[in-house]
Amino acid sequence: MSKVRETWWVTGVLVLCVVASSLFYSHFSLNHDASWYLVSTRMFLDGATLYQDVVEINPPLAFYLTAPTLKIAELLQLEPATALNIYVSVLGGITTLWTYTLVRRAGFGLVARTTLFVATIAGNFLVVIHEFGQREHLLLVFAMPYLSFLIFRENLRSLNPPEATALGITAFLGLALKPYFLLIPAGLILARFAATRDVREFWNLSNVTLGLILFAYLAFIWLVHPLYIQEIVPVASIVYSAFETSWLGVFVKPETFALTALMALAFACRTKLDLAAYAILGALAGAVATYLLQFKGWNYQVVPVSFFIFFAAVWVILRSRERVRENVLLGALAMSAIIFSLGSQFAKGPYDAYTTAKFEPFVRTPGERILVLSTNVSASFPFVNEVNGEWTSRYSAQWILPGAIRLLAQSNCREERGLCLRYREILSETRSAMVQDFIRGRPDLVFIDDRDRKSYFGDVQFDYIAFLLEDPGFADLWQDYRQVGQAAEYQVWELK
Repeated sequence: MSKVRETWWVTGVLVLCVVASSLFYSHFSLNHDASWYLVSTRMFLDGATLYQDVVEINPPLAFYLTAPTLKIAELLQLEPATALNIYVSVLGGITTLWTYTLVRRAGFGLVARTTLFVATIAGNFLVVIHEFGQREHLLLVFAMPYLSFLIFRENLRSLNPPEATALGITAFLGLALKPYFLLIPAGLILARFAATRDVREFWNLSNVTLGLILFAYLAFIWLVHPLYIQEIVPVASIVYSAFETSWLGVFVKPETFALTALMALAFACRTKLDLAAYAILGALAGAVATYLLQFKGWNYQVVPVSFFIFFAAVWVILRSRERVRENVLLGALAMSAIIFSLGSQFAKGPYDAYTTAKFEPFVRTPGERILVLSTNVSASFPFVNEVNGEWTSRYSAQWILPGAIRLLAQSNCREERGLCLRYREILSETRSAMVQDFIRGRPDLVFIDDRDRKSYFGDVQFDYIAFLLEDPGFADLWQDYRQVGQAAEYQVWELK
């Protein structure tokens, strides 16, 4: 196949993928975090101060990456969720094409090029089926060209400086969404260095560009969003451990079986593995470390692990296809790695907004002001987006409360007076912020988590209204509300 014909074929396939992705995902709910960013970024663009009027645990890059979606929605008169699906799909198409051009210039044969092309499509459009638009998805979208360059670097020595610089800049947009993500290229680079002992693994232009932009980003946060460092980081470092789950919750995943199968496959085929295989396995190690350090067990956090297991399995099969084809056990290991990584995400299907059906009957008209008192972001979003409600809180969920409440309950305050004082300060400040939001937003509807065991509070009993009533100003406000129903495990109150 000629290069021109192959380029047209690849471009056509990608156009179909972008169109199909935009249409397919627009028929389903957007995940809760992406939905929250649509709401919070609108607040930011309308003048809210990040980390004061909008309180979020993650650094500010995600707000800036979401802003174009809202501009596209305004320009094309689209729903923001639809605009986000189109925006991310187009970005995925562009970076998949870029990754493909790098693979082609690396000199691989048609079978390898086609296989890697399909694998990249899987990463940008398929493995994220349940988490489309999540930060882990954006990581794959923006970082894949850069990671592909690092993986196949010895075959791409003729890369020109402008493109090498662009790779570093684009990678920053994905890797800087969470500090943990930097472990993925770190694992890749260290794996290559262990094999080559070549310091140029660290000092190529793309890496230098990425490093410089990361330092500039830290300076930007310090100068433009100092509240993130001064307020959010200190509080989060105290309370966010409440969201950690058990070892079983972290390790009992299909990806654990996929990883085990991949490791066995790679060991059996080790004599056939090349530098690229070890680089991919290094990236996978970084993805696993990223997942384990967060220690939440949440599905979207395991998505990079799922992808790199799949990607590594594909490359190992390519390098050892004769052995895998002839050996039944190796074939079974290869299929297990793919099925329990890519297949496990497929099995989850598109995102399901579980509260919309329960809460929507209480919403009378679009534009109603809504508050959900819960520690689960998924209780509020995308429900608020899907009923065109107006969110009235600076928080996506009450993520500060569980950690402070549990730590206070577990402390011996006679001996740990300083710690208990700090926990009480955090709770008092959070209560004041919640009441201020209530006064300012005056919600028409309030949904209150009424479960005996609320998420992340452990064994501690907690009542949102009792907590808020400790502020004298809230009691008068709450007299204007009446309970109008029960939506599953949530009380529903409305303004009289």
